[in-house]
Amino acid sequence: MSEIATLDLFAGLTGGRPGVDKVIGAAIQQSMRDLNFSYQLGYYPPPGNWDDKFHKLKVTTKRKGLRIQVKTGYYAWKLAAGDRSGDAFTATANAPFDAAEIGLRATVSPDPAHHGEPLVTLRINARDLSLVPEGDRYTDQLRIMTVRFLPSGPIAAGPPIPLDVHFSAAERDRALKDGISVAETIVPGRDESKYRVMVFDRGSNGVGSITIPADQLHVQQ
Repeated sequence: MSEIATLDLFAGLTGGRPGVDKVIGAAIQQSMRDLNFSYQLGYYPPPGNWDDKFHKLKVTTKRKGLRIQVKTGYYAWKLAAGDRSGDAFTATANAPFDAAEIGLRATVSPDPAHHGEPLVTLRINARDLSLVPEGDRYTDQLRIMTVRFLPSGPIAAGPPIPLDVHFSAAERDRALKDGISVAETIVPGRDESKYRVMVFDRGSNGVGSITIPADQLHVQQ
């Protein structure tokens, strides 16, 4: 398989834009423009579909002139409960860049309840989550994990923190507008260079992360 065909294959599997123009700068600019006009669609495969095989996906529209750019399929791996979040956290912790499937913002302020230690308030973009209607509620299961880094790489990760969402319609509307806030106190360790907070959505298998340099935590104390 040629280099161009390989790149096109990965573009199709991940929802990217295939084509012969592989200029990196232009591709990054195009991807940023694409993010301004995107929607998240999802569905729940039946239990029998988790068969360790590749399943093709096809999305169509009756609207003329609309270009659809989606993943061409997914691998239905047979994994035990919790494995998907564990694998996602491991991959995200070791990635050179933050994951962007779930939008995150973070602010740091002194925590008066813990002697002014840095309090990190995480705001999760609810529009990137799979809030599933169940009766009169909207539910989702999130997992949050923080990993600490030395200049040489990650050294320790805290346990996954469950965040189970059960929103009323009004609460869902507020979350879509303002996001979902989660706060955690982080005590910087000696020689630690940065901290990465990761969020995994068990409904969509999406993951997001945000990296906070250690000096930002020290400055805010």
